[in-house]
Amino acid sequence: MFRLLKRQRFFLRFFLPVVLALLLSGGFDYAVERHYETVHKVAFEEQEEDIRVAMQAEALSHQLLTIKLRLSQALSASKARQIDEGGAYELHSAMVNELASLEAGMTALASAHDFDRVQAAYPGAMVAFGDFRKFALMSTDQMTIDQALAGEHLGRATAFYAAFALSMGEIGRNFMEHARQNAAETRQTLDAFNADMRLYRGLALALFMGLWFALSLSVSRQLDHLSSILKKLSRGENGLGNYRNFSRIKAMSEKQGTLIGDMAAAVLAFQRAQDERRNALSDLHDREELHANIISQAPVGIVVIDTQTLRFMSFNDAAFEALGYSRDEFATLSLYDLQVVRTRDELDSGVRKVIEQGGLDFETRRRHKQGRMLDFWVSMRPLHLQDRDCMTAIWMDVTNRKEAERELTRYRDELETLVQERTLDLEKTGRALAQQTLELQHTNEQLRSAKAMADEANQAKSAFLANMSHEIRTPMNAIIGLAHLMQRDARDKVQLSRLQKINHSAHHLLQVINDILDLSKFEAGRLELEALEFSLDGLLARVFEMVAESARAKGLELIVDTDHLPDRLRGDPTRLSQALLNLVANAVKFTERGWVRLSAELLEDLTVVPSAGADDPAAPDAGPLVRPLHVRFTVSDTGEGVPPDRLEALFNAFEQVDSSTSRRHGGTGLGLALTRRLAALMGGESGAQSTPGAGSSFWFTARLGRGAEALAPGPG
Repeated sequence: MFRLLKRQRFFLRFFLPVVLALLLSGGFDYAVERHYETVHKVAFEEQEEDIRVAMQAEALSHQLLTIKLRLSQALSASKARQIDEGGAYELHSAMVNELASLEAGMTALASAHDFDRVQAAYPGAMVAFGDFRKFALMSTDQMTIDQALAGEHLGRATAFYAAFALSMGEIGRNFMEHARQNAAETRQTLDAFNADMRLYRGLALALFMGLWFALSLSVSRQLDHLSSILKKLSRGENGLGNYRNFSRIKAMSEKQGTLIGDMAAAVLAFQRAQDERRNALSDLHDREELHANIISQAPVGIVVIDTQTLRFMSFNDAAFEALGYSRDEFATLSLYDLQVVRTRDELDSGVRKVIEQGGLDFETRRRHKQGRMLDFWVSMRPLHLQDRDCMTAIWMDVTNRKEAERELTRYRDELETLVQERTLDLEKTGRALAQQTLELQHTNEQLRSAKAMADEANQAKSAFLANMSHEIRTPMNAIIGLAHLMQRDARDKVQLSRLQKINHSAHHLLQVINDILDLSKFEAGRLELEALEFSLDGLLARVFEMVAESARAKGLELIVDTDHLPDRLRGDPTRLSQALLNLVANAVKFTERGWVRLSAELLEDLTVVPSAGADDPAAPDAGPLVRPLHVRFTVSDTGEGVPPDRLEALFNAFEQVDSSTSRRHGGTGLGLALTRRLAALMGGESGAQSTPGAGSSFWFTARLGRGAEALAPGPG
């Protein structure tokens, strides 16, 4: 096939451009088709994402409607005396869990691929959801106490559900409208692209026809010139005697791989072949002389042996010098004359084995000219040389090494005797140590049993605290709700003042219970972090909103600095807010004038950019949570400060600076202890610096992941 193609190269010269043009046309059509598919795929994915977000908003609205209907049914059952206090508590707990799950869905909605279409209605939806949750839970608290009041709370929750449903509907309509606009824009883009491709196809066809005509004309002229020179060469004339013709043929021959180049190279081939043949013969002679010198000067013996007579056909100097012979003496010997430990039959059997196996490496002993025995390492291989069966052998004197090995064996035998003696002594010592080990094992078993009992008691204490905190928090919610209702209806200033004190004390007691619950969860090992995407700026703003009223009452300035951190992060926003609120609330509580600053700085960024074509690692379901950001949060103030010897103790549970501080400002001393444990759970640590009279700085670090927007590649 290859020879046939060589004979038809002139035909291929004109046929291949046509084939190439057809292939390029097919490739062009394929590229256009792939572009169509890519544009359709991108548009479909965007429309699919818009529809998914719209359906997600509709699902959240439907889920909240289901919760409202369950509350209405439960209230009707309560009025019919079908639900007691235990059932109401179970309903309250179930509502808390379901609303928490719905809040997680709302948070996930904030990470939509086009947040601008969510942003307009999202804040209103979140506010309506928060109000619905508040009055819905108040309704469950009052369901077995005051059905009328519970119905009033449920009615207000229904109004907030309507506002929530309207906001969700607006979000769904925005994304469906965007999907319709995207389809129209895609259709216009493809129509314009199709018109451009028709124009480019026509221009490419015209260009190809012009190039093909110019190529044919050039080849025809060159073939005519070569044909005239070949006719002269065939008649025995010197067709290259003219320098102009030689230069032209030389230039043509440089076009390698073409028909013209091959024909021009054929004209020059004979002269080059003669020159190359003379040079090759000279190089071959030089190489043979070089190889002979290398073999002759090699430090190991190299020989060629006739397999029939086992005489040495060729050998180097090292072969006979190692055995004490001269070159002439060694030429008269055979392999039989050098053997010490093998008979002639054994040697013949060994030669056959070398030929059958294709070669052998072994060690043997040979006799020196002076009669002493020498040890050699030998490598033999079969060789076919000039119609004769031969063998090549390389041997090296290893007598010194073998003598060293024999000496080493003697020392090893002596050492084994010494080791046996020492082993008897060690066995006696080992039996004594075994007895001591048994005693230590018994002691360790007692210690492990005592530790297990202590751990079991500690876990029982933590479980008791967690259960009791839940039992106390339920009536506390009822007290807070009733106090709020009485405060709203009270007209007497004395009663209003007393109700305000009850409400404040109840909230304070509820906060203490929540702190104790979190601390017991830590000790019981039940506290787990969530992996949600959230807005850092929004989280910091909510933290400041909770202490804004206390700060304004003191005239304090609140400052926030995020140090160019990405706004979209992944982690547990609830626990992060709890840790920040503990530090900010303490700073506001213990600062009488000046300012309170909350700063966040990036300590380390371990983000790895994915390779081209890989799946998007920023997708919510792309695998385990990646935490590439090491972030430090610091809360500084201009308060009264803390003595250096009390800083570290403040992070212990129920610890404060002194008893007077507790009396003036209140608190349980659990905030900093919880912050330190939350920081450790988020892969960080905590600490503080303070100067008495000049202010304090409390900080903790955490490892957080980047959000979907932060991980998306830029337009460049």
